[in-house]
Amino acid sequence: MRLLRRLGDSAGTGGYVAAIGGFDGIHRGHRALIDRTRELARQQGLSSMVLSFEPLPKEYFAPQDPPARLTNFRERWRLLEADGPDVFCVLRFDERLRSRTARQFAELLVRGGVRHVVIGHDFRAGYRGEATTDWFREQGPALGLAVDVVEPVMGNGLAMGSGATRNAWRPADCA
Repeated sequence: MRLLRRLGDSAGTGGYVAAIGGFDGIHRGHRALIDRTRELARQQGLSSMVLSFEPLPKEYFAPQDPPARLTNFRERWRLLEADGPDVFCVLRFDERLRSRTARQFAELLVRGGVRHVVIGHDFRAGYRGEATTDWFREQGPALGLAVDVVEPVMGNGLAMGSGATRNAWRPADCA
């Protein structure tokens, strides 16, 4: 697995199928995104990518009281390496990235070699979160992006996500 710190290095790949998200913890919901990404990349003869952000957007927006991280960067790398995407791309989440409109965010992906995005049902990106799953479904194809939306993975009646995982933590479990 290669590490990229910016989009654009698609030399020799033909492009990417990219799962996009925070990927904090690599829980069952994340694994569903990664598995679908790898499957589509194989079918299309493209490279598989997990695209994430540092800091995580929730940390950026709440610097005084950020949510607890499920894993640190090194642990995320190790867990992702075991899942086998070809590339782990980590974009710096800053004012410049935060202020991109949905269209500008999608255009950044396309310029970076992304041909197909795999996103969760509750995905949001871009300025004020306007790049939603519905937006990508409607606008992505016209911009050159195929779009797959992965529905929530359920466990014990709950959607498996970072928030649910964080909420399930209890101090006694961490002792």
